[in-house]
Amino acid sequence: MDGTLEYRFGGRLQSTYAVAGPAPFAAADQLRGSVSSLLALVNGYVDFGNWWGVTPFVGAGIGVADNALSGVSDQGFALSGVGPAVPIGGFFSNASRTNLAWALMAGFDVDIAPNLKLELSYRYLSLGSIAVGGLHCVPGVGACAGGGVAASSRGAIGSNDVRVGLVWLVDEPAAAPAPGRF
Repeated sequence: MDGTLEYRFGGRLQSTYAVAGPAPFAAADQLRGSVSSLLALVNGYVDFGNWWGVTPFVGAGIGVADNALSGVSDQGFALSGVGPAVPIGGFFSNASRTNLAWALMAGFDVDIAPNLKLELSYRYLSLGSIAVGGLHCVPGVGACAGGGVAASSRGAIGSNDVRVGLVWLVDEPAAAPAPGRF
């Protein structure tokens, strides 16, 4: 059993799409942003014995993740066929959401010293979903000024992790001496 506290940063979010509506309407749009997560898990493991210094295991974890979405910009254009392309876009407020998080793990430990093991494992981690803040239009941008642009998240954030680490085994404390004579 163990507990982990992680800060995951640097995840880039990018979405590009184009819409072809009833002629002569068309639009293209690009969203960009950054995702970070603060994660706390309690994990349990089951070992399958030690074979020639190798111990395979499986595990599961449960906890919470606070996922933050920041720096989201929306840039694009709309073309109606009756004039030049109209820029659309703006930016979204930063937002965060706290979710249930869970993980499934499998791997093996290799004995490299009496109290030291090298561990190699795979973990699937589900972090839940993200929140999207309110849209702020760039002044003078036509299609956004009417409030016609909105964004939401769907699905969950997941991560496939390959992990390498060292495990230090702490000796059990020595038993207290039995009461006796001096």
